Amino acid sequence: MKTLVVENIVKHYDNQLLLDDISFEVQQDESVCLLGPSGSGKSTLLRIIAGLEQPESGRVVWKDEDITDKPPHQRKFSLMFQDYALFPHLMVRENIAFGLRMRGKIMNEINPIVDRSLAMVRMESFGQRRVSALSGGEQQRVALARALAPQPELLMLDEPLGALDRALREHLMSELRALLKEVDIPVIYVTHDQQEAFNIADRILVLHDSRILQSGKPSEVYTRPASPWLAEFFGFDNQIEGKVSKESPLLIDTPIGEIHSNCTANKFSTNDKVVLVVKPDALRLQLDGESEAFSGEVLDCIFSGGYYKMMVDMGDAVKFEFELDKEFPPGQKINFTLDPESVICYRKSQ
Repeated sequence: MKTLVVENIVKHYDNQLLLDDISFEVQQDESVCLLGPSGSGKSTLLRIIAGLEQPESGRVVWKDEDITDKPPHQRKFSLMFQDYALFPHLMVRENIAFGLRMRGKIMNEINPIVDRSLAMVRMESFGQRRVSALSGGEQQRVALARALAPQPELLMLDEPLGALDRALREHLMSELRALLKEVDIPVIYVTHDQQEAFNIADRILVLHDSRILQSGKPSEVYTRPASPWLAEFFGFDNQIEGKVSKESPLLIDTPIGEIHSNCTANKFSTNDKVVLVVKPDALRLQLDGESEAFSGEVLDCIFSGGYYKMMVDMGDAVKFEFELDKEFPPGQKINFTLDPESVICYRKSQ
């Protein structure tokens, strides 16, 4: 069942279009991630849903009620900010209880709610500690407990792991996903980090150039990004232009030779100008008796934990990076083919 509907939101910032006709829905118990680079409007969109900012046009609907003009405190939503906004001079329990007191609850009502919130983030023994004495990861949990304490109908998180170092972020990702599943309410999660989005979200909305560029399950968005820009955003930097020389099976004439693609997302015609994205797992070392498709020189080979990143000079000033499970020394010549399943074809924009 859809609980939140965002319809045709438009917003400018400093006379620049920031959000252009943004529409999407969030289902009950669904975790949706707004993913995109800095400046793409993710946090502004979150603030509009929270009621902290007003759109210039469009509306926000919650359970069939238009709440676009409804004050934030009447929406029963919780928003957790990147900097956590905790009170460093207060104890953990006092931080969690603060919002409840502001809502007029008495201590007999507040204490069991705080106990339940601490248990939810597994910090029962931290209640009497000062926030200033906590680690970054512990502060993140306290902020989440405070956001959950009022039992919100919608939870929104704005870059909740952004202030943490990489090792701690990776440690908390799976833990945070499990916690969000436990709360049994819809969640909107904002991040610029692809790995966070893949680990936490049920569905990803990619924001770019003021619009939602693509929406889908993490595996779908990653496997078949909607544009060369999004492919590059996901780290698929091997890109080359070409022209369709054969439609079925799809064959592309490029400066380094003909490349096959099994891309079926778009239909192409002979002589169409296209952009190919060659994924890093596309390289297949040439087997004995196999006709040679490409040859190249290894420029560098770096161990990256479980695999090697290998930079290959493909000729004609083209350098591609591949991922392999074995090491090759710089300067070695290799012969290989490219797996058509790992070659994505896009029509070249004019």
